[in-house]
Amino acid sequence: MNKYSYKIANKNGSVKTGQIEADSPQEVSELIKSDHWYILSIKPKLSLFNQFSFLTKKEKLSPIERIAFTAHLTSMISSGTPIIDALEAYREEDTSRMTSIIDKLIREIQQGKKLSEAMAFFPTIFSSFYLSLIQAGELTGALDETLAYLGNELRKEHEFRERIKSA
Repeated sequence: MNKYSYKIANKNGSVKTGQIEADSPQEVSELIKSDHWYILSIKPKLSLFNQFSFLTKKEKLSPIERIAFTAHLTSMISSGTPIIDALEAYREEDTSRMTSIIDKLIREIQQGKKLSEAMAFFPTIFSSFYLSLIQAGELTGALDETLAYLGNELRKEHEFRERIKSA
């Protein structure tokens, strides 16, 4: 069983908060439902370990891995390959930790999400700039051109950082 915190309100605007143990948020909903009270929120209460989960290692890619991934997508999509096929081809070539990320991207796209929406699940890997450009490419129908531009920008940024480090 997990602990959940909840917030409920009635028509008069009175608000109550509390904690309860249950197996799921649905069970919490059933347990706290009463006449004339409406559920405002149900949140899992984090354990001490989960509260400090930001200290654990998060998924990250090196700039070189991100550049290689973007270049691969650029060439595959430019040649007319569907996005899922391009991702599957990269997954077969790549043996690094990127395979689990690509699997998640493929699953999300197969469920009907856009590439930018699927990439949004990985904010430590794909920056808001990256996602914005992908989204713009999807909207304009020029994803291949946008990916090419993005690949060049990532390469320039990486080269600039390396020059700074060597100086």
